[in-house]
Amino acid sequence: MKRCLVVGAGGSGREILSWALHVTQGDWLMAGFLDKNPAALEGKDFPFGIVGSPDTYQPGDNDVFVAAIGDPETRLRVCTDLQSRGAHFVSILHPTVRVGLCASIRTVFNRQRQCSRRAICGGEPCRWRGA
Repeated sequence: MKRCLVVGAGGSGREILSWALHVTQGDWLMAGFLDKNPAALEGKDFPFGIVGSPDTYQPGDNDVFVAAIGDPETRLRVCTDLQSRGAHFVSILHPTVRVGLCASIRTVFNRQRQCSRRAICGGEPCRWRGA
């Protein structure tokens, strides 16, 4: 069984990890967070902790990751750096998400969202594939 680490322990990261606990996403279990700030969860009553910093963490064969850093430039820099060390990122889809035929998902979707046919969601802002 693989373990899934959320990159970023801020509000988005905590919410994404909470959604993931309601979903069977494959052969992995939630394991905690990577965050530069070891005190990011101080004062929060949260059942998962910070495993390490994304700057120094060495991804293992049994690790998968979900990006949850709000600032796009920081998210790109941190995730690209992790990928250069072998990190594999996964998508999390809340059970109420509806994905159309021929859609490609590479991101996190929260409740009641739709991804229509020929849409590619994630990796870049949602965009349409050619007709």
